[in-house]
Amino acid sequence: MRSIALVALTTLFAFIPAMAGAAAPPRDAPLASRVRAYLQPYVDLDVFSGVVLIARGENVLMAEPFGKANRELGVANDVHQRFRIASISKAFTAVAIGTLIDAGKLGLDTRLAKFLPGYPRAGQITIDELLTHRAGIPNDNSLPYDEEAIKQNDLDALVAKLESEPLTFDPGTKRRYSNGGYALLAAVIEKVTGETYAQYLGHAVLEPMGLHHTEQEADGEVVPHRAYGYMPDASRPRVMAVAPYQQMATKTGGGSLVSTAADLHRFGLGLMTSPVLRGATWKALFHPHDGSLFFDGRCPGFNSALFRDLKDNLVIVVLSNNYASGMLADVTDALAKLARGKTPDPVELRSDVTVPASRLAVFSGRYEPPEGVLPLPPGTLIDVALVGDHLVVRVGTTPVDVLVPQSDRSFLARNLWSRLTFASDGTTMVDEPLYRPGEVTLKRVPPGS
Repeated sequence: MRSIALVALTTLFAFIPAMAGAAAPPRDAPLASRVRAYLQPYVDLDVFSGVVLIARGENVLMAEPFGKANRELGVANDVHQRFRIASISKAFTAVAIGTLIDAGKLGLDTRLAKFLPGYPRAGQITIDELLTHRAGIPNDNSLPYDEEAIKQNDLDALVAKLESEPLTFDPGTKRRYSNGGYALLAAVIEKVTGETYAQYLGHAVLEPMGLHHTEQEADGEVVPHRAYGYMPDASRPRVMAVAPYQQMATKTGGGSLVSTAADLHRFGLGLMTSPVLRGATWKALFHPHDGSLFFDGRCPGFNSALFRDLKDNLVIVVLSNNYASGMLADVTDALAKLARGKTPDPVELRSDVTVPASRLAVFSGRYEPPEGVLPLPPGTLIDVALVGDHLVVRVGTTPVDVLVPQSDRSFLARNLWSRLTFASDGTTMVDEPLYRPGEVTLKRVPPGS
């Protein structure tokens, strides 16, 4: 019994050293105070909970948790919490590919056919086109889940599904974001090394870079200290819901990793400089924009962002276990300004506006988007329904968002991360995404039509 207890204690304390410094008070208390004040409107709207870390080089200026890691049990987030990092995983996959380039086992111009000869048009697709989303691979990163299935879905099953679908464009002619392309890169890594993606990533990238709390999450695995993912309830106001289940095996390569703020800080510092890759390979894989690198990710229940300025070594990590945190790119920009002693634009979103139900009723109805503008099947209508004292947005009969009033005609759709503004008579609804430029005007469909 004594040996079992000793092993258990050894395992426990092996996890503690990386936490020890992170739990200390912020080295820049005024900065931490300004960050809390900036983020408070997002916290009040229930669109952010997680961890923020700001560092200059190795010097951590602040690392602070927000909200709950587990709402059911009332467990607070802390600075060493592990989060699903979604598409930030792609940067790790790129580094793994870089190690194979340095080993002479493939090149950026190597054709996919060398490793997956049965894949349609694989002779026309290069490794570089997969890395840069220019291969025309469909943006698939999941498969239907069957809890009764004898054999769970895996990377091979996802690759087989991708093989059955046509390319979305001729390789090299366009650029369109593709999770499927990174699933193929993970498959290439497995073909070249004879190891699983997780095994190779572990000893070729994670261990050399000192990332001891980053790993591929296996389906059904108990991940110590991982936060649970949540989202605003799609039909009830002021209520949070558990995010939908997702299979991690079919996100391999593009969105399957968990990590901590401290590990992402270390990874961010290692970008372009770590000896895990040659300098020329770093430059070939990552192309800094204005001297900086930015990665973000989103999956059910989680959002993540990593920023590194290569000139002044400013590193910002934001991890959220709230699906509605669609504003992390804006948050990262604001935190960079705060870290440099500047004042960011204030958060204009509000949680304290109320609109009478009698006024809301004017906006209730079905709205038709212009054909092909939204990622919806042709003929799909957006239904806005008055439920009690609030508006609920539905696609068909499925609730997707509760609208939070910003004025008597403007509303925040948190899960969609959009601002919806109605004409005063409810004849039109303008959908303005808050995560990218552009807006769409939807016309109200006459009753009975």
